[in-house]
Amino acid sequence: MSAFNNLIIGTTKPGAAKVQAGSRGSVYRGASRNGTFWQVQLMEAKVKYYSSRFDNDLEAATFYDHLSICLKGRKAKTNFTYSVEEVRAILSTFWSELAPRCLFWHFSY
Repeated sequence: MSAFNNLIIGTTKPGAAKVQAGSRGSVYRGASRNGTFWQVQLMEAKVKYYSSRFDNDLEAATFYDHLSICLKGRKAKTNFTYSVEEVRAILSTFWSELAPRCLFWHFSY
């Protein structure tokens, strides 16, 4: 059995990814309020990824995690912990489910 089979991506302690919530903020990494809806913003390699229209910050945080795993792989910083099977399922659905939900991809130079 290889070490990869036991790989778990995510935070090391429950609640470690939580930050203090502000007026627009959430207790989760990458999620913020935009009017009446929640949005996600993630930056990777000078590209900002935006997605919006989540009903609550938990949905936004989950989407952030999935997008982060797809973009950053094992180096992803996530709000929740994921098993190898969950990571494989997330990676297999990226282009069909996650990529279409990114409304705006902004390239910074």
